[in-house]
Amino acid sequence: MQQKTMKGSEEVKTKDRPEPHLVSILRCTNCQKRWTAVRPESVRIYELECPLCGKIGYAKETGERVR
Repeated sequence: MQQKTMKGSEEVKTKDRPEPHLVSILRCTNCQKRWTAVRPESVRIYELECPLCGKIGYAKETGERVR
């Protein structure tokens, strides 16, 4: 169930429960940057931006297990 609050002239939606997240080790195929990403389950890997080169759509999972 979502709650709605007003902030100034905008309606802000808040959630009672946190959204499930995924953790992945990724590598950018453009610049080869490797990083750990924590993202909501609704966000796809191809939507992520590389923290080094800033390209979107170049992130690929490495297949390594996150411990």
